[in-house]
Amino acid sequence: VPGTTTVISGETIRDLGMLSLADVFRLVPGMTVASVGSNQPVVSYHGTVAYEQRRLQVLIDGRTGYQPSLADVDWNAMPVPLELIDRIEVSRGPNSAAYGNNAFLASINIITLSPENTAGTGLSFQGGDHGVRNYTAYHGHADDDYSWRVAWQNRQSDGFDFQRDSDSNFAKEPIRDGFEFNQFYYDGMLQLLPQHSVTFRAGVTDGIDEDPNKLGEDFGVQGDPDEEVRDYYLQARYGFTGVTNHLIEFQTSFQRYNRHQSWTSCVDLDGTSSTPCVLMDLNQHLTQQRLEFELQDTWEMTPDVRLVSGLGYRNDGYE
Repeated sequence: VPGTTTVISGETIRDLGMLSLADVFRLVPGMTVASVGSNQPVVSYHGTVAYEQRRLQVLIDGRTGYQPSLADVDWNAMPVPLELIDRIEVSRGPNSAAYGNNAFLASINIITLSPENTAGTGLSFQGGDHGVRNYTAYHGHADDDYSWRVAWQNRQSDGFDFQRDSDSNFAKEPIRDGFEFNQFYYDGMLQLLPQHSVTFRAGVTDGIDEDPNKLGEDFGVQGDPDEEVRDYYLQARYGFTGVTNHLIEFQTSFQRYNRHQSWTSCVDLDGTSSTPCVLMDLNQHLTQQRLEFELQDTWEMTPDVRLVSGLGYRNDGYE
């Protein structure tokens, strides 16, 4: 099927001074980028609903990157440092359905730099309006047999300055909708033999996503019910080129998203202010995970004809 693909290089992203991953997609024709629920970015192709954009396939180095529950994307906590992006490929239109689950509108493939291309040490800092600050550091080594990289990123935002409260004549009211995440990454490439290669990736995200009282006054929330983010992923890929004109690849990945949110509510049982309220400890803890296995064979029949075939297993879980 003829298709339209936009390729955005990492150099372009860095030269334009992009501060967030979601902003990169403003460069793609037909893409809509906005914020909902205050400081939560959403990305869509020819936009549909504003909340829970769930019709985009998002891949990070071949690993599915959207949430297992509602199939939306947490762009703020996405484990992709802008400094380490090689390129982003966006396939738009109905041809994107070839990428499988969730690829109804478009498919986004984020490809990071190989450890071979980032040998040595790198440090970077970005800052902008609304208290946006990005700190990135990495160190790696490359040789013929084994290349590796460890990286750390601290990502912060103070969010918007205020909100308009419809209950107070749309007066300016303070709002807490910032975030701060610490992310750690490891990427390794091992060339066991000329025909065998192994790639291993792992990452951890730890931080706080402030809640602008989305729970509402009906719950009588006391204090700040911020969301604690504890995510991690593991990914491994094996490649074999020992069969003539064939590239055989096996990939597996496991991801877990832990979002803990707890608070104390002062519940007015009879609907009047004449009696004391009842204090209750409540929580909205969410745990999501995904396990994937994929086997793929690329057969180059002639220099002009290739056959790509494969099979996969996938298990998504949500509590």
